[in-house]
Parts: sequence; structure tokens; C-alpha cells
Amino acid sequence: MNHYTNAMRHYVDFEGRASRTQYWLYTLTLFGITVVALALDLIIDDQSAEPAAFFTGIVVLAHFIPSLAITARRLHDIGKSAWWLLLMLAPGIGSIVLLVFMCTPTKTGENRFNTHIGETQSFERKPHFEGTEQSSLHQLEKIASLRATGAIDEDEFKQLKANVLARSSL
Repeated sequence: MNHYTNAMRHYVDFEGRASRTQYWLYTLTLFGITVVALALDLIIDDQSAEPAAFFTGIVVLAHFIPSLAITARRLHDIGKSAWWLLLMLAPGIGSIVLLVFMCTPTKTGENRFNTHIGETQSFERKPHFEGTEQSSLHQLEKIASLRATGAIDEDEFKQLKANVLARSSL
């Protein structure tokens, strides 16, 4: 649920980046919420000519903008503009292209949207700075700013912080 709540903190934030993990955990959580809403709609359905879709409608309306926002941030994470969201208007092929984009690995490092440590990059494989105490402090400040902007969650922050501290004590 952490990635879902992180995504919901950026309810209408179309700027920045969202990792593949953040996007798919948000999508999985939304799918679960939608299934529960559908079940509630089936329970209260009075077998009339038109099926009840009250709870499902609320879920869809409440998550429409956040879904667009996290998809835009995911596109930013792979170096694409949010304008690619317009592919949703192209039946069939547009959805397939967006699905491929959502499955594409994170482009690590800087891009035109901001700096982000991708899920496939770690400080051990590609250190940004060499072993001085001042560079460790700079690394800690950088990952703290990533956490503050929501680019990484609390667990990722703790792991990266532990890696920096372990390496600086060597």
C-alpha cells in the first residue's frame, strides 16, 4: 500500500517521475479496490433492468486524475513526454504501445524531467562520488531530496542511506 499512498500524495502531480514498481503497485491496488467496488455493486443490485454501478463509478471518478498523473510520471521516468498519454485515444494499438511503455525499465540518471535513482541502479554498481566524507554527505542530501519529492519511498530511502553509510565507514 505504500506505493499507492505515495501515488495518492501526488494526486494531481504530473511532474517528476514514478518508477515501474510505483506504477504497477498503484495499478494493482486500484484493481483490488475496483474489484471490491464491483462486488459491493453486485451485492446491492436489485436485479432491475439497469445494473447498479454506484461504488464502481465512485472509484473510477476518484482515481481518474491520479491514474493519468502516475502514468504521466511513469512516462517521464522512461524519458517520454506525457503527451504520449494521447495514445489512449487510439483504439487497440495505443493501449498496446502504452502497456509496453509502462513495462519499460527506468532510465537511470538525469533526464529532462528530473534526477532519479532508478530501480535498476544502485550506489554499489555505479557510485556517483568517490569515497570522501564530504561526498557521502552529498549523497545523503541527494537521496533525502529524492525522498522529499516522492521520487523514492521510505523503504528505498532507508536502503540507499544504509548503503551510503556502510560504504563511508570502509
